Amino acid sequence: QEEAARGVVGFRVFKIYAKAATYFFTILSFFGYCISQSLRLGLNFWLERWARASESERTNLIGKLLGVYAFLAVLYVFVDIGVNLLVFIGAGYRAAKRMHSDLLDRILRLPM
Repeated sequence: QEEAARGVVGFRVFKIYAKAATYFFTILSFFGYCISQSLRLGLNFWLERWARASESERTNLIGKLLGVYAFLAVLYVFVDIGVNLLVFIGAGYRAAKRMHSDLLDRILRLPM
């Protein structure tokens, strides 16, 4: 009788999935997520700096403050969309295709 496994997903499962998606995509998606989160953190820090600025400083530097914030926001959106496309469409599709193909091969080669 089969039982459902309980607990955390083991490292072995992640390794199988990373191998199916190719290590290149896995490493690329990891660094992409790091860059994406760094940009998000940078947006928060910039917004905090903008909020801490004095009224006269905000008035004098509104172009710079808004320009840097807009640049970081647009860059974050493009990087985040790119990473999500890479991971979900590129690596995810590749891993699913490879894993299901291997599964089908094993099922079809089972002895009768």
